[in-house]
Amino acid sequence: GYLAVIISTVLVLFFFGKKGYVALGFGIILAGIVVLVVGPREIVNSLLYAGKQSGLSVEHLFTGRPVIWERTVFALRDFAFTGVGLGAFGVVVPLLYPISGGSSLPVLGDAHNFFLQAASDGGVAGFVIVVWIVIIVVRLLSRAMRIVPGMTVNRSIIGGLVAAFSAFLVYNLVDCIALGTKAGIAFWMYLALVEIVTGKLLPHYGKERERQQGIRGMTYRWRRRWRFYAVVVVIGVLIAVWMGRPLQDSFARNLAARSLAAGLVGDSTLLGTAETKLARLDDEDCRALWLRGVYARKRKNPTTKDSLFARLIRCTDEYDRLLYLTETNNKKLAELAVRFHPDHAEALFWLAQICSTKAPMRAMRLYRKGLALNPADGLRWRHLGDVYARLGEFQNAIYAYGQSCRHGDPGANGCQLAGRMAERQGDYKTALKYYRMSRSHKSRELKKRLLEKLRNGK
Repeated sequence: GYLAVIISTVLVLFFFGKKGYVALGFGIILAGIVVLVVGPREIVNSLLYAGKQSGLSVEHLFTGRPVIWERTVFALRDFAFTGVGLGAFGVVVPLLYPISGGSSLPVLGDAHNFFLQAASDGGVAGFVIVVWIVIIVVRLLSRAMRIVPGMTVNRSIIGGLVAAFSAFLVYNLVDCIALGTKAGIAFWMYLALVEIVTGKLLPHYGKERERQQGIRGMTYRWRRRWRFYAVVVVIGVLIAVWMGRPLQDSFARNLAARSLAAGLVGDSTLLGTAETKLARLDDEDCRALWLRGVYARKRKNPTTKDSLFARLIRCTDEYDRLLYLTETNNKKLAELAVRFHPDHAEALFWLAQICSTKAPMRAMRLYRKGLALNPADGLRWRHLGDVYARLGEFQNAIYAYGQSCRHGDPGANGCQLAGRMAERQGDYKTALKYYRMSRSHKSRELKKRLLEKLRNGK
């Protein structure tokens, strides 16, 4: 949101020539003064950390959005033709493609990306339509900027429209106002405003030029370019014929996924329809195996579910993360995942989590192998530290907790645990280092208490 405001403001100032450059310069100076007065640390804490006690990482910076985007891609592949439906994303996606473990589903309203949201709402067709609308708006505004003279009221209006659209696109790259919601009406009102303003302000150079301006000129351009569109349609048909069976399988999976989603959401009568449609899918289709497994779990048929998920593991490693979240304590499936995907970190972490209590030595080896593949996973470093502490290897535990601290400190625990462990071992210098690295209030209290202890000891 802050970035969108900054970009749109800078664009508006650029439209006003020298006066805008002067205002921009004053703005930069004012921002510099604010940073000096408030302090860079406070600014960073406010903008990047937003009051949270965890450290900075890609996952924290985007507050879980990469996971949501990944799940949206899963949904798009299964609902490529129809999408999950307007306003259904927050209900369907957590059920079919879980984002977190546990029985309680997270509150998820949208895909946190405008274009992914359009694709999940209406499938590939919805995505293409939204992209086409964006292209039309950009063309209209860019044409208006070239024609309308500078330093006029009309130029200011066009500049405001450009700035608003830029802010909208920037904000909606990492967040989203779904078009099917009540707030989405603002987007359609903006499109109407662009059409009205460009239709009124663009100079009319002859009757031919007038007919081609605005969204209303699309019909005229269609008549001029019908051969081009006919060629595109023919090519599309040839591609569809060439794809043949894969396209049919994708469409059948889409229909089955819609029936399954409807049954999971609440209309249990549709589960029978979903079973029939799922039975028609290709037995070698990995995505179909996932949908069948979800259906079997809903029907509380563990034997069938485990058999389908086992086949899924043999088919692909793409669903290891989803299986880890839905079958957290299923050691048989976790063993199979490690056997077939020995170089996939998620499979290793899955089995390590199961073994951490009863077989800590094996869990340690699995965590170390997984972290060699994905060394930036701060949460798994913390879990490895817990295993080391259980085994009595305290120096290794300090190292693992320290790596968790350096890789985002998820849950604000890594730095604090490293400090506490070092303090217990009598390494006060290392303890103070990790306490200072932590952003949690408890770590600051521990640091203060340790300093007082050291002063009193002296």
